[in-house]
Amino acid sequence: METPQSRVTRSKRSAMERSSHSTKRRTPRNSSPPIPSINDRLAFLRPSRELLEYYRKKIAEFDEEHEDLVKRLDKYKTTYEEQHKLQWEMRQREEEIKELQKALSDMQVYLFQEREHVLRLYAENDRLKIRELEDRKKIQHLIALVGPEAGETTYFYKEPPHKVTIRQRAAQHGDSQQCGNIKSSKTGAPRVKSKSARVGSPTTPEKYQKDNQTLVLQVEALQAQLEEQARLAKEQVDTLLEDRRIHVEEAHVQLERDKDKIKNLTDKSVIPQREFSAQRKKSMQFHCRYICCWDLYYAMGRGGSHQPKPYLAQLRHQLCS
Repeated sequence: METPQSRVTRSKRSAMERSSHSTKRRTPRNSSPPIPSINDRLAFLRPSRELLEYYRKKIAEFDEEHEDLVKRLDKYKTTYEEQHKLQWEMRQREEEIKELQKALSDMQVYLFQEREHVLRLYAENDRLKIRELEDRKKIQHLIALVGPEAGETTYFYKEPPHKVTIRQRAAQHGDSQQCGNIKSSKTGAPRVKSKSARVGSPTTPEKYQKDNQTLVLQVEALQAQLEEQARLAKEQVDTLLEDRRIHVEEAHVQLERDKDKIKNLTDKSVIPQREFSAQRKKSMQFHCRYICCWDLYYAMGRGGSHQPKPYLAQLRHQLCS
């Protein structure tokens, strides 16, 4: 049974033969025969109802295929926009994580600085305590040399009073006598040695024992400071090593991620180029067939009197050439 396509092919072939015979009769032998146009070829066609229905179905199929392609493109566009949005949000989160890590490192540095300051305060406190102990020992030594006067009592405060009151007393006979002795010593009279000078500094083992206690306290304070400094230095080194390990791991992960991204982009750039070339070829063939079908449909439907629109003819010439 003869199909519509075979009918079209046979009708085209007969039209071309008739047009070629007519041009051969009209043109002289020296000039080459001109190629008949598509409209001239379509003018000789006498399509049947089945052929028109066939091309009508073909055009409907092409329209449905075109709409399907447009929907797919819109779907791909939406997916690409969502993926781009997710990538942008992930990049922002990575920047926030980097800023937080930097702030954490700064806080660790400030913490170590404050701990060093606290250790310096502890050392100063120990030094003041040892000095206070030495001052008390000196006061006890001076009291032991001079001896307390009758009716006098010495009290030691752990903390100094809020107010200090200094009472002045009138000059007594003993004070005037001491002043006279000082004046007489200045004029050349024999000096009177004080009681403390007569007694002299003690060289008993008790003094060495007190000095040993002070030295022991100083050594203990220095040992405590040294232990705190060693502990602080060890913590600083551990923190720096941990930061270095974290940075190395992050750099390694980022490097692997960049390598995977470069590889994926390279693969994606090669595959679309091939697909684009194939799809471009198919699209050109599709548009060429689509336009030819429309021209054939209108020409056959109107008995060959239809003239194709200029833009369709230009587009057909660009695609089919």
